[in-house]
Amino acid sequence: MTLTSLLYRQLIILRCQCFRKGFFCSRKLAIPVISVGNLTVGGTGKTPTTIYLARFLHRQGKRVAVLSRGYKGFASKKVNVVSNGKKILLSPEESGDEPFLLAEKLPGVPVLTGKNRGLLGEYAQKNFYTEVAILDDGFQHLKLQRNADIVLLNGQNPFGNGYLLPRGSLREPPEHLKRAHLILVTQPNGKEKSEEIKKVVSTYNAAAPVFFAHYVPIVLEKLKQKEKIPLDYLRGRKVVALAGVARPKSFIILLTQLGAEVVSTRFYPDHHRYQPHDLDKNEKNAIIITTGKDAVKLRSLPLSEEILVLDIDLKIEKEAEFQERLKNYLLFLW
Repeated sequence: MTLTSLLYRQLIILRCQCFRKGFFCSRKLAIPVISVGNLTVGGTGKTPTTIYLARFLHRQGKRVAVLSRGYKGFASKKVNVVSNGKKILLSPEESGDEPFLLAEKLPGVPVLTGKNRGLLGEYAQKNFYTEVAILDDGFQHLKLQRNADIVLLNGQNPFGNGYLLPRGSLREPPEHLKRAHLILVTQPNGKEKSEEIKKVVSTYNAAAPVFFAHYVPIVLEKLKQKEKIPLDYLRGRKVVALAGVARPKSFIILLTQLGAEVVSTRFYPDHHRYQPHDLDKNEKNAIIITTGKDAVKLRSLPLSEEILVLDIDLKIEKEAEFQERLKNYLLFLW
């Protein structure tokens, strides 16, 4: 472990202890809070999971709001309303790509961004009569208390290289999984690997149940016209995978499973701000396919050719049990 990673580890441990012992204040809202977070930097599926949870609660008749930091968004007010549940009020550049995608995917659900998410929650309760708040990327946001902490692990590489930032991708030591109420492993790599992950997780938190989830392709959509295209359109076709996400390998796997031949990739850093030259020099007779997260930033660019967007959902194994476990932390809502 490098000296900087060791120092980072000690600071993280000290910070958590200060919150646990009450030296640092943690705000409690009058409504229940569900946190969706992770141990590593990016690529665990926080946005699809947040969408899943918001839809589930909304369909149960609950008034839901999503509270996000608004990473890389230009909006700088204390409370930035990306969507009031009826209309999207900010651009992707103002809100950040993930909050904008959440607003697009969640009609009827307000989405707010700001540094102080306790303040966002109070605003949502007062102005939108919110009954339950979902804290997007909230595991490290200890300034706000939560009723349920859902921690996501990437099934391909749950703990990165085992090192904390900056040498590795861990934001916290694995032993901090003990704070989790539910653990969701996304994109598991086979039954044997899944059982191995469960055993490792149990050494850190034997009480929290472990669930597994997969990304399921739903439909293709034309970027500009938003016209729907069946998934079998890709079978046997040459495609270029265009993505600025943390773990683009999962995107390639989905395209391959749909029968597409990925002839080349254009991968950019997570949250990449696209420019027109990023779309130059397309391979002949190949279709450009991108993710929903990238699509919100690409729509405003002048395009010389059509780009298709792969829309996905999150499918949780033992879904009914997962939902019941979640309800147990929100009993007074039912």
